[in-house]
Amino acid sequence: MKKHFFLPLLFPFTAAAQQAPAIVQGVYNKTKSVAVSLYEVKDGEREEFAKTRLSAGNRFAFQLPAPKAGFYYIGNDVQRGGIRIYLTPGAKLKLLITDSGYQVNNPSAESKLLLEWETLRAPLRAMSRSMFNDNTQYRRMADTGTWRSFFPMLEAMLPKAEAFKKKINSSNKAFNELLRFTVDADMQTMAVSFLLQPRTAHPQKTDYPAYYQSISKSNILHTTGIYALGEGQDFLSGFPTFKMMQAGQIPEEDRIFAFIVEQVAND
Repeated sequence: MKKHFFLPLLFPFTAAAQQAPAIVQGVYNKTKSVAVSLYEVKDGEREEFAKTRLSAGNRFAFQLPAPKAGFYYIGNDVQRGGIRIYLTPGAKLKLLITDSGYQVNNPSAESKLLLEWETLRAPLRAMSRSMFNDNTQYRRMADTGTWRSFFPMLEAMLPKAEAFKKKINSSNKAFNELLRFTVDADMQTMAVSFLLQPRTAHPQKTDYPAYYQSISKSNILHTTGIYALGEGQDFLSGFPTFKMMQAGQIPEEDRIFAFIVEQVAND
């Protein structure tokens, strides 16, 4: 009899857990901010899910009725900066966001690992796209940096990224796979994005670290995994231009589209 009663009760509780809303709340202490948005990821881009004005004490709160497990972003500009968070059904996330980063109150194992990675990559991220940087801690470095300062930072970051990937071992296997992929994608995106931004000085190909050769041969676009990142379309659009730079020439006009398609192995 216990089996007959147990199974019918299990399914409603399981379904309820899968449909439980996620709640994101906290304090948004960014200079001059009066509102904040929550962005979800759709096909490798950030799309605004909701926007709210900050209340007394710069407080905010969002509720997602049926969230899909994955990355979301919080900020007040879809292009400039913002922070990346991880949500699942039933998640409750409390944040303190400032001009120089963010903190998580009583973080889950996933949030703790993600925060560690976001903090680790913050200087390189700021320099890679200085015009889109909203982290005041790295503002001057991002605005004045050239390849002479970026390339050493990039090379120093590579072993740190590999060491961090070995630490990703939460009980959430799907998250582990996502974050390991994200580390690789972030490193390649930051490296490529830096080359595509206007600078006061530009490197010769002989100045490039060897890492750029490995990016040229990367299979990161052989799957649709890049669509899980809010920066995915940036890399999809920037990678063919990077390959043109590596080749040292631009294809004939009637060959440009075909060249772009050739760089993305997955349809």
